[in-house]
Order: sequence, then structure tokens, then C-alpha cells
Amino acid sequence: MDVHYEFLTRLYLRLKGYVVSNLILHSENQGNSKSELDIVAIRMPFHSQEYRWVNVPDFLESSNDRIEILIGDVKNHKKLDNVKFNKGLRNDRETIKQLVDWLGIYENVDEEIITKFEEYLNLHRKTNWDNFAEFKEDLALGRFNFKFTFFCPSLSLINI
Repeated sequence: MDVHYEFLTRLYLRLKGYVVSNLILHSENQGNSKSELDIVAIRMPFHSQEYRWVNVPDFLESSNDRIEILIGDVKNHKKLDNVKFNKGLRNDRETIKQLVDWLGIYENVDEEIITKFEEYLNLHRKTNWDNFAEFKEDLALGRFNFKFTFFCPSLSLINI
């Protein structure tokens, strides 16, 4: 992976109002990891940077009425068919639970929530998928939009 692609992605997200981090999901074995996510981001619905006169195209179709949680990976692929979340995340329910626990949005993480995240982490396998993998959830903390996506700056065209 070219580190410049990650920097470019983070810059775009920052300009769109997202607070961005990466996430290492740890193994039971001290010092090892099960998986890593390049992008875990949050954007509040009333974000504004009008004082900066920055007008960045909204390729992410950011929500203006929900708190948006973005789960993403930066990939250096020439074809979208090859893009997927890594196996250590998408196929391991314990790792998915770690991700959901880390987000800190759900008071109790049950099997139904883990199953929902597992489904959305694997939507890349569906054929003819032409939009974002996302779901909305109204919780005690607020109204959320969870979006799962990939950033592929190496592609010559924008494929959403």
C-alpha cells in the first residue's frame, strides 16, 4: 500500500468534516493483531468550515441529519472486483465485536449487532452493488448512519 493514498484519503475526509483514526484489532496473543482498519471516522451532522472557503465534492453523500460512522479501507487496486475488507475482520465475529466495542456506541453488543456488522463488512461480495453499504440506527446516543466503504485513489475513474 502506498502511504500517500492513506494521507490523501485522510485529507479528503478531514476536509469533509470527519475525525479520522485507524484501528488495530488485537489478538489474544500479546503483541499480535488480528486485523487493521485504515479508516474509522465520525462526522457530526452540523459540521461546517465555511470560514475556510473550502468546497470539496461530497462523493460520500455525507448525512446532514445523522451522526455518520465510516468504516473504510484504503486499497491500491486497479479493479473494484478485487477490493474487500481483510479476512481477519470480515470473517471473525470476535474481531467484529472488538470493532463495535471500540466504537462505544452500543451499550450492549449482542449477536444481532455483530451479525449486522458482519453482513455489511461482507457486502462487497454481492454482485451489482452500486451504492454504499450502509445502515441507519436510532440509539439512545443519537441518530446514526453507519457506512462501510473503500477508498481506491489508484482507480482512474470514480466508481461509487
